[in-house]
Amino acid sequence: MAYWWVSQQKLYKDQRLGHYLWAPLQNEAGQSYFHWRNMEEVLPGDVIYSYVDGTFPAVSVARSEPYEARRPSGLDFPEGTDEGRKIDVNYRDITPAPALAPVQELLTPHLPRRQSPFYPDGSEYPGYLFGLGGRAGRLLLDYLGSPVGQTGDEAISAVVLTSGADMTTRRALAASRLGMGDFRKGVFSIWEGKCAITRSSVPELLRARHIKPWRDSNNEERLDPYNGLLLSPLYDTAFSGGLISFDFSGRLIISSSVQAFQWDLLGLRRTAWLEHIKEEHQPYLAYHRQHVFLGRGSGDSGIDQMAPFAIA
Repeated sequence: MAYWWVSQQKLYKDQRLGHYLWAPLQNEAGQSYFHWRNMEEVLPGDVIYSYVDGTFPAVSVARSEPYEARRPSGLDFPEGTDEGRKIDVNYRDITPAPALAPVQELLTPHLPRRQSPFYPDGSEYPGYLFGLGGRAGRLLLDYLGSPVGQTGDEAISAVVLTSGADMTTRRALAASRLGMGDFRKGVFSIWEGKCAITRSSVPELLRARHIKPWRDSNNEERLDPYNGLLLSPLYDTAFSGGLISFDFSGRLIISSSVQAFQWDLLGLRRTAWLEHIKEEHQPYLAYHRQHVFLGRGSGDSGIDQMAPFAIA
C-alpha cells in the first residue's frame, strides 16, 4: 500500500461527488507532467489525502486500478486534453477539515526531496498527485484521525476495511490488524508458538506483530504470516515504535535514541538474534529498517517533537 497527496483545490467538489480522481494524459503541447503520470502508479487499497485550500477535507482509498477515461462532464481541470486517467475511490469526509498549518513543520522533513507537493521554501507546487513515503503517510494518518479520536491503525481501518473484496476478507483484515485470527495462527506456526527472540512460550504474553506495519501494507501483505513476528511485550513495543529492528541475518539493531543502560534496566538483550529467519521475511524486514526504524537517534526522525502524534 502507498500513500498519495492529491491537490484538488476547485476540482474537489466534482471529484468528491463522483467518487473519483482524474488527470489528463498530456497537455495541448503533448507534454505529460510527473504529477499526472503518478496516476499510473496508484493501486487498489492505496490511501489518498485530499488537499484543498490549506486543509484536508477527506481521506480516501483507491478501489480501482487507473484506467483511461475522457474528462468527466463539467470537470474544470485547469489544463490538458480531454483524454486522461481515472481512478475510482472511496472518500471519507473529515469535518471540520483539519488545517495543514499545525502539522506542516513536522511533516516537511519527511516529504520527498523531489516531486514534493511543496517547494523548498514551503510554497505549494502547482501539481495534482504526489507520492508520499511511509513516515509522511503515517504522520498525516495519525493527524487526520485525531479529530474523531482515532490514530494509527484505527484511523486507517475506518477507510481501508471498505476495500476488502467481500465480508469474509474484511473480517480477516480486521482481525489481522489486531494480530488475531488466521494471521495470528500463521505467525504462531512459523515461530513454533515461541517469542522470536526470547523463546518464551506463554501465549498470553506474545503478540503477533506485523513487520511491515499493517497500515503500510496492501491487503495480501496484511494477511501474510511471513509479515509477522511473534514477540514478547518489551520487544514488541520497541519494534513497533522503531527503536529496534533486525538486519538480513536476524541480528538485533538498536537505535541510539535510547541510552544503552536504559535497555539494560528494562532487561533487553542487546546481543539478541531472531531464532530463525526465512527468505519470505526479508522484504518485510527491509521495509521496517528503511521506513520504521529510527536509525541513529530520534533527532533524525523528529519523533521527539511529535507528541501527541505517533509515527509508527
